[in-house]
Amino acid sequence: MTNTAAAKQNDPEARKRKKRSEHILASEGVSINTALPPIQASSDGRPRSTEEVAMRALCILMTAMKAEGMEQPMVLRVIRRYALAAQFTPVEKEFIRNATPTEDEMAAVSSKYEAAWALLWALDYIDALTIPNQTCDIARAVACMRDRNNTQSFINDATLRPLSQLLDQADLMFRYHWSVTDAEQNQRDIPAGLQAHVVNQRRAALNWLIRNPDQEWDDFSVGS
Repeated sequence: MTNTAAAKQNDPEARKRKKRSEHILASEGVSINTALPPIQASSDGRPRSTEEVAMRALCILMTAMKAEGMEQPMVLRVIRRYALAAQFTPVEKEFIRNATPTEDEMAAVSSKYEAAWALLWALDYIDALTIPNQTCDIARAVACMRDRNNTQSFINDATLRPLSQLLDQADLMFRYHWSVTDAEQNQRDIPAGLQAHVVNQRRAALNWLIRNPDQEWDDFSVGS
């Protein structure tokens, strides 16, 4: 174990966060691996800025709306309205430019509504992230964008939650992900009705948000 990893496991705040997460999972009937380490402590965190998180949420929503069936001319009009063309990742740009994506491609991108939902929560557009056993309210997610006429209004109406709350959710999702993966690998029913793609996408978004690790969105977006 590296010195950094050892310090992380011995940090009192991180240990308390781990215990709180385990208590939540136990109350929901979700399997727990007590050997999993805590995630980073707040003192180590460097979350993304409100503007960066807001722009990422808008880009995810835009690509997901296309995947849900928005016609290409409308897609391009909305992109111009919100000035998003320069904000997409390379993978997103390729999808936006593709006038005839396959059904598999559309399904993969539409699943990212769940990542957008986590970021909308982080921006205080959504009150709470509940147990990830059902899909998000897509209509509400889209309304968060549609109800603001431009990107600046979306940013201005957002308030990034405190780092402690972001870390709480990231730690919790880390443990949900273990439970889902363990069940899948051992060919057991996934506990508490957890939905793997919801867990994966939320975890990717939260890890990107707290820079755990510090890398680009396309490296997180598979939710692995």
